[in-house]
Amino acid sequence: MIEHGFIVPEVFNKLYSSPRSRRKDNIDIRITCGEYSFEFPGEYPAQLLPGEWKLGIRYPQTWFEGRREEPSLEKGTWLSIIDWECNECDPVVESTIPHSDPPVAVVDRLRREQPDARGEKAMDTAYALAVFNTEYQKNRAYLLSLLDICLSKPNESPLDGICNDTKLSMYLENLYWRGDSKLLGKLLESADSPAYVVEENGYFYGDMLDRRTTLFIQSLSALPDEKQKAACMLAGKDDLSVNSPKEKRVATQLRAIGGDVANRCLQEVEKTETWWNNRK
Repeated sequence: MIEHGFIVPEVFNKLYSSPRSRRKDNIDIRITCGEYSFEFPGEYPAQLLPGEWKLGIRYPQTWFEGRREEPSLEKGTWLSIIDWECNECDPVVESTIPHSDPPVAVVDRLRREQPDARGEKAMDTAYALAVFNTEYQKNRAYLLSLLDICLSKPNESPLDGICNDTKLSMYLENLYWRGDSKLLGKLLESADSPAYVVEENGYFYGDMLDRRTTLFIQSLSALPDEKQKAACMLAGKDDLSVNSPKEKRVATQLRAIGGDVANRCLQEVEKTETWWNNRK
């Protein structure tokens, strides 16, 4: 050991010595820090080149920061995280591992704090407890009540830190991806709401079109044409127009489904693609 770190054994440097060894010699890493133990299986050998490591834990209230599309956010109740930055390497590489067992101490603390929580803290607490499956229906209902309040406000309403924050929609979208399928209808109904409420919702609609195309189109068919157009326009504008491979997959699937709803959606997606190309 050396001060504030450790010596990387020469064997790991050799793993990175040739492109062939880099491809085949993945490594399992386990790090113990006090009472915490971190395990990261199957990592690229470059993760053990000399440099800086940052270990951490993220709970639901903070795990969206800069990583909206991280797959591990759809599983588990908390994340162990390691950031790797080897000397003269760029960029920083991050690995995350989801854990299924809710952290008892954190759950107990949030339950004690919840009665006095207000505003954004109350929203964050309700979402975290829902992820921890603690009084799920109660906390889900609270988040939906906030969405209803936001949707009822006129466009010129002052900013309040909740309705103008993308976290509320992200929280509900994440609960959907975690298995609460009944939330889809509510998330689609808000598609033509004021822009500050649905800001970045297009990422969710784009993911739905890519991952669950048929279900998305079937769900859209129950809504008025204008809401259908709004959802597909947001999907194109926020997501698909800047992700060409994803847009091509979605277009292919929509053409295969066919029918009025799928064709209407495809037209809106293609409009935003044209709009984006004209801006370049």
